[in-house]
Amino acid sequence: METRGCVAVVGARGYVGRALVEGLLDDGWSVRASVRRPGREVRDVLARQILRCGGAVVERRLTASAADVLEKGSLDEALRGADYVVYCVQPSRKFDKSAVLRPRQLVVADAVACVENLAASVDASGSVRRVIFVGSFEAVSLSPLDKITQFSNTHAYSERDWSQPDLSTQWHALAAQKAELRITELANAAAGWDMVALVPGLCLGAQAQEDVLNKYLEGRTEMQIPVVDTSDLVSAAVRSLASPPGRYLLVAGCLWVSEIRWRIKRAREKASRKTVFKSLRSRLSLNRSFKPGSDTALNVHWEFDCSKAIEHLGVSFADVDDTLDAFVQAVVAT
Repeated sequence: METRGCVAVVGARGYVGRALVEGLLDDGWSVRASVRRPGREVRDVLARQILRCGGAVVERRLTASAADVLEKGSLDEALRGADYVVYCVQPSRKFDKSAVLRPRQLVVADAVACVENLAASVDASGSVRRVIFVGSFEAVSLSPLDKITQFSNTHAYSERDWSQPDLSTQWHALAAQKAELRITELANAAAGWDMVALVPGLCLGAQAQEDVLNKYLEGRTEMQIPVVDTSDLVSAAVRSLASPPGRYLLVAGCLWVSEIRWRIKRAREKASRKTVFKSLRSRLSLNRSFKPGSDTALNVHWEFDCSKAIEHLGVSFADVDDTLDAFVQAVVAT
């Protein structure tokens, strides 16, 4: 199979990055998978992808390298000769709970420094024509809770919107927003390359990882979370290599925080049944219908307008219930 060109995937270790690598290989591209730690992690990424995607044929089209995007010039080698870059590094969720973790302000600064280093390496490559920046819906629709409640119930969010996050409670959203704004500014000033920003909801589906989800949901108020199937994000990323530049919102629908947790718990309970006979209490707990925690629920009803992605990227969003089912089945299977 003749290769279509070379795409560097920065942040290939996470489940979204791995899914992007797999999707690009399936579409005929050569892929350079960039991960933060050298040695064994690089070999593990290669081995998993080669096994998933077809053995020796794929092996010739997949390479991996170590690069820390916080270090200027670290990406130079990975991007040299590449035609496109897919950047899916998310801001760290670690902050100053201890001396080891980084303060909130530094997490935001790090996110901006990372994309500045990315842009410098793209400029140095002389070959990269486009950067696909995978961001977060938090850069679109998050604001202090009083503003969310007031605004969200009367407004359909689109890629034209930008969040107004609060550093004290929504520092991760602020980091995502600042990073996207900065890479957009650098792309607009660049002479040799442009940018597509993909702004997905929480990525679920068969590829998602429970530990990542748990970190995301930790401490969340009972509210609805915008969701997209990881496979739809991958499809959008592949098609964005040839789409008009710009920003595209990718949200299929919303799920309650407690619904996600409840469905996982319910599936695990079913999977762990050892006998046909169960107590009445157990049967009732397995058959009850989900109801959001009304006492603590945040009264927000999100509306999203993703018509631009549907029109220009040809995205056909998977149903959110099917996406959650696929995720739950994958969690239970592991």
